[in-house]
Amino acid sequence: SRQPRHPGNPGTSLARSLYGPQYMTFDVAANTFGAWKTYSWRPRQSPIPLESAASSILRLRRYIPWIACRLDVKLSKFQNTLNTTHQCGSGRILVVEDSRDDQALLVNHLSHYGFRLFVASDGRDGYHKATGLLPDLILMDLRMPVMDGIQACRLLQADERTKSIPVIFITASNAVEDRVAGLNAGAVDYIGKPFDFDEVLARAHIHIRLARRQRDATTGTLPSSASKPSEEDALLAAATAMLADCLDAPPSTAELAAAIGTHEKRLLDVFRSRVGMSVSGFIREERLRRAREMLAETGMEIQSIGALFGYPNAANFSTAFRERFGMSPRDYRQGVRAGKIT
Repeated sequence: SRQPRHPGNPGTSLARSLYGPQYMTFDVAANTFGAWKTYSWRPRQSPIPLESAASSILRLRRYIPWIACRLDVKLSKFQNTLNTTHQCGSGRILVVEDSRDDQALLVNHLSHYGFRLFVASDGRDGYHKATGLLPDLILMDLRMPVMDGIQACRLLQADERTKSIPVIFITASNAVEDRVAGLNAGAVDYIGKPFDFDEVLARAHIHIRLARRQRDATTGTLPSSASKPSEEDALLAAATAMLADCLDAPPSTAELAAAIGTHEKRLLDVFRSRVGMSVSGFIREERLRRAREMLAETGMEIQSIGALFGYPNAANFSTAFRERFGMSPRDYRQGVRAGKIT
C-alpha cells in the first residue's frame, strides 16, 4: 500500500531506517495545523544491529519537542533487551502540567528509563496527589489554571509530608523574576521549554539522588502516616512563612490568600480556627513578639527595631508595645538587662 508522507519531518527517515516489521511497528501521531493525524510506516527489510535500532528510537524521541509530534514505539521481540540496555532510572515522578501534549512527552520518555510516572493537570491537583503519592520528584509547569506552580510549591514546602520532595519547574518563561520567585517558593531547579530530554533525565537523576541522600542522613524525621496534616495546616504554614519575611510591609489578606492559592474567606477561617485570631491580629502579635526578642537580645536602637517590624513612628511602637506587654520598650529592655525579666 502507498506509504503516507509527512514532508519535512526528520522522524520519517529515522523510522524508515529501523529494524524489520516482523519485530517492530510504529504509530506516529503528528500535530498538523492543529489536528492530530496518525502515520504508519513499514521499516525497510534490510536488518541492522539491535544497538543501532535502540539508538535510533531514542534519537527519534529527542526530535519530539522540535517537530511537535508524539511517538509510540511498540516492540515485540526486543522489548526486554531494549529496556535492559537503556533503562537506568528508578523512582516515582509526578508531572504537574496542564498541557496534555507536554504531559505525554514527559511520561512517554521517562517511563522508558524505569521511572513510574503520575500526572496532574494543575497546581491544586498536583498538591493533593503529592500528599497521597509522596513521589521522589515533582516536575511542574509554572503557568497553570486553578493554581499555578508558585502557589502549589509554597503549599508543598509548608506541608510536612511533602516539604522534602524536590520540585523542578519546567517553563517557557525566560523572565528572571519568575525563576527567582520559583526558587524562593522552594523549587530546586529550572528546565526551560522546549526541553531537551537528556537534560530532563539528567536533572531528574541528580535531584532524586540528592533527596535520597538527605533523607537517609536524617532518619526518623519523616512524618508518620498517623499524623496526616490537612490542607488547612499547609495553608497556615505557607501563610505564616510568607508573613515572617515581610512583617514591615505585609500583603493584604486578599493578596496573601492569592499567593498561596486560596481565597480570602477561607484563609480567614483557617487563621481563626487554627490560631484563634484574624490575619491582621496575627501580624500584630508576631511583630511585637519579634520586636520583644530583639529588644532582649540585641543593642539595636529602639526606634530602628520598631521600624523593622512595621512601626516607623516611635510613639506608635511604644504605645502598641505597652498595650501588649504592660510596659514600654525601654522599660522592658532595662528589666532584661537588670535580670528582673527573663
